[in-house]
Amino acid sequence: MKVFFFLALALNTSLFALELEKFYSTRLQLSSEQLKDIQGEVVISDSDVDSNSEKKTQKMSVYVTGLHPKKCSKALRKIPLYENYKDFIDFIVLSQYDDKTQRLHFVFDHPLLPNKMILKFKIPRISTPGLYPFEFDWGMFKGLKGTIEVVKYEKKCLFLLKANWEGPETSYPNIIMEAFTQTLLRIALEKLIRISMV
Repeated sequence: MKVFFFLALALNTSLFALELEKFYSTRLQLSSEQLKDIQGEVVISDSDVDSNSEKKTQKMSVYVTGLHPKKCSKALRKIPLYENYKDFIDFIVLSQYDDKTQRLHFVFDHPLLPNKMILKFKIPRISTPGLYPFEFDWGMFKGLKGTIEVVKYEKKCLFLLKANWEGPETSYPNIIMEAFTQTLLRIALEKLIRISMV
């Protein structure tokens, strides 16, 4: 009986892993180890920044993804409360949101950052599973476009944020930009998952 139980559990886990692999196959190139991490509810993130010295431009591609252990209806009680992020995430010192214009204003302050970073962009309030586009139309990362995808998986909720940007060179070297974007995105999603568990 025990053998049957563990075999059924292994098959169920494999099917779930295959669903995850199918989902990510059209969105990101992930290794089998990364898929296992996501299945184990580990948040993963990555950032790739390149420079073009002739054009004096920088290009960035980032993502963060993770599986919330609760259903989307539970996870989405606190995650859409953008104006409260200053209370949820310690490196966000200001968070304001206007429902009419769908404009979000963040101020970041973290030891990884050489100075405070101001982000202003347009994003709908996430309320249900679906695909939510966002765009930075102001500041250093003007022109950055991305999506947040929220997907039901069994009794859990999967989050995937992807964004791309190309613009004039910033004052940050590529390696520094990669480090702080990758780390801050991962920390932010981990904290949002934690605060939305109750």
